[in-house]
Amino acid sequence: MAAVVEEGMTFLKVIGLISQAVGLVSFLETNIPHVAVANPLDSYVRIAVALNGDKGIAGALRHAAGEAPLINAFNENQHLCGQTGDFDHPYINSGSFYEMTVEQRKLGPGEQATYLQIIPTTNELCIAYISQK
Repeated sequence: MAAVVEEGMTFLKVIGLISQAVGLVSFLETNIPHVAVANPLDSYVRIAVALNGDKGIAGALRHAAGEAPLINAFNENQHLCGQTGDFDHPYINSGSFYEMTVEQRKLGPGEQATYLQIIPTTNELCIAYISQK
């Protein structure tokens, strides 16, 4: 009887590990930038904006949305290896995200961008998360 219970517990542990792995994969697929035509020399960044709070509640978050920032990418030695263009700063709505290309072809092709510098453009932006690929 104890052997049957132990086999059942082992089976449940295996099923639990598999379901955790599937959950992690789906989480990563949802939150990592997806680029249709990826250039292996560039970095891709997704910036998600926080949700504005209820206007009727005092102290709720307001003005979370704003224009996309400038982004500079640095390698492990703190050398500039890429940056976004100065021309495209679309408005990111509250609760949504925007994917940007950090061009590294001229400054640091093939280098891994390990640090990002976020520079606001015309207004602040309440960033919920940033992911880089």
